[in-house]
Amino acid sequence: MVERLVVWLYDTPIGVLRPPDERGTFGLEWLPDARQRWGDNSVILSTSLPIGDRFDKQPRRVRNFFENLLPEGPARAAMAKMIRVSETNTFELLAAFGRDCAGAVSLLLENETLKGDGDGGYRVLSTDDLRDELARIDVVPLGADLDGDFRPSLAGFQRKLLVGRTDDGEWSKPYGNAPSTWILKPDGNIPSAVNEFACLNFARMCGITVPAAELIHIDGVPTLAIHRYDRNGRDRVHQEDGLQATGFPSRMKYESDKGPSLRQLSVIVNEFGNPDDVDELLRRAILHLVLGNADAHSKNISLLHPSSDVGIKIGPIYDIASTVSMKPIDEFGNAREFTTQLGQFIDGVKDVNDVTRDDLVAEGISWGVGRGSAEAIIDGFLDTAREAANADDSGLREVLTQRVQRISVGRKGDLKG
Repeated sequence: MVERLVVWLYDTPIGVLRPPDERGTFGLEWLPDARQRWGDNSVILSTSLPIGDRFDKQPRRVRNFFENLLPEGPARAAMAKMIRVSETNTFELLAAFGRDCAGAVSLLLENETLKGDGDGGYRVLSTDDLRDELARIDVVPLGADLDGDFRPSLAGFQRKLLVGRTDDGEWSKPYGNAPSTWILKPDGNIPSAVNEFACLNFARMCGITVPAAELIHIDGVPTLAIHRYDRNGRDRVHQEDGLQATGFPSRMKYESDKGPSLRQLSVIVNEFGNPDDVDELLRRAILHLVLGNADAHSKNISLLHPSSDVGIKIGPIYDIASTVSMKPIDEFGNAREFTTQLGQFIDGVKDVNDVTRDDLVAEGISWGVGRGSAEAIIDGFLDTAREAANADDSGLREVLTQRVQRISVGRKGDLKG
């Protein structure tokens, strides 16, 4: 049983994480290196965990932040089975799989280090190797190899494989200190690869920053390959998601589960980032509505923390889909429908098909955006989205065009009933 983990950030040991006590509270002791490099009250790790804080008033924030580094659902259960612990044993899961996490966080044993030891690299994967790795991800999530010293964790519910890539485009498997730099997301019961690739291209056409992505086929399976925006070459770039930033547990990513609202995230961006990013947050809310993406939630929002600690910035958009266009099947091969309830509501409106321009304006105003500015942002984005929809060749054109028209109605109720 592991009793202490050292938290590393930007190659600096910043804290010691201890297992939960009888109340389930994790302990986090800040190390002098954190204070020396960034100073007390710095939010370089998280806006919910300022350096030097003792967490007396909200002790569960520590557990919430670190638990949000782990995947959800079947992937988490499979990881627990790999190391023969309960899937509720968050600390042991972090000890086993916390070396390569989202952002620049690494969780290491006390006798390990990330700084200056030069250990790590990549092993090129043959076509057969890659096929085998993908075939095993339900049993060995993310491509983890504890014996081979690849111990990754990445949040989310979707099946995925973490890899590196050579300069000439070959996929490779990291080991040691080498970070994964690409994510491969193969189709499963939910045929998402083509849909997500189309949505990323549409977002780019609308002026939203997206990570580099390719649609490939591995052993005949459509697979989305996404470059990790929290990597710069072999350097890790720190980021946290909206749940971590607001201090919520992983089970509360949807607003319907009492999770963070868009307004709460706008407060974080306003306080610690560039006010222009509040406008960007509004543009992304419109994008999700145009796509018909009811599954956008707080873990789909990333906040980047540069090592200089000059403030946070919204990261590229990711995990987007036109859920109203998808036709998933259940484990028995039967067709089912996605819910149309929004992951985060717009001015209290809960259904992705019911939100109009006026709802968006009211939502923006609640964040502190002036009415004139909110209307200009919304109308400008809808004009851009209309042009992008007309140029779309992915098969989503009709859906996108209809949704732009639906949202553009100026008064509540015009399209209802």
